[in-house]
Amino acid sequence: MIKIGRGTWKGRVLRPKLDCRITSGIVRKAVFDILGPGWCEDRNVADLCCGCGSVGLTALSEGAGKAIFIDKDSRAVEYVRKFLMKTNSKKDTEIICGDVRAKIRILDPFIDMIYFDPPYNIKILYDWVLDYCWDKLLSPGGYMFVESGSEIDLPTGWKSRNYGTAVLNWYIMNM
Repeated sequence: MIKIGRGTWKGRVLRPKLDCRITSGIVRKAVFDILGPGWCEDRNVADLCCGCGSVGLTALSEGAGKAIFIDKDSRAVEYVRKFLMKTNSKKDTEIICGDVRAKIRILDPFIDMIYFDPPYNIKILYDWVLDYCWDKLLSPGGYMFVESGSEIDLPTGWKSRNYGTAVLNWYIMNM
């Protein structure tokens, strides 16, 4: 069980029946604390390898103008779709099923915050995130967050904080 801890959907419970590691409440809180109060208002966000979509849904709850959810598991994207239907959300969303490395190419540029949370044991995805040219997609001053296990080292320039077995890594795109 996961609770959305902020915004208009605060207290809503997510009960996904998915075989995925869900971003913990403490990591989600850290992301939105880093962004700061009111930051999400009318911003475009992307939740990549979204699982149950807890980060993107929290951003929508906090006032994001648009959220994009990508996951290769059709059950995950269907879960997000059903949550949005259940809440009668009129929010602007794209829900995409497929490999994030292929689907990211079809997105419109100028996303203000990207949250990337692949399975910790798939190192090739972490290598891809470091090689991908995010400046084509991320807005100037936009945030890129990557959740990883402690065995993944991101290069100099990334900030990081440990939360148990999870490491929250982030950088801000140059303006």
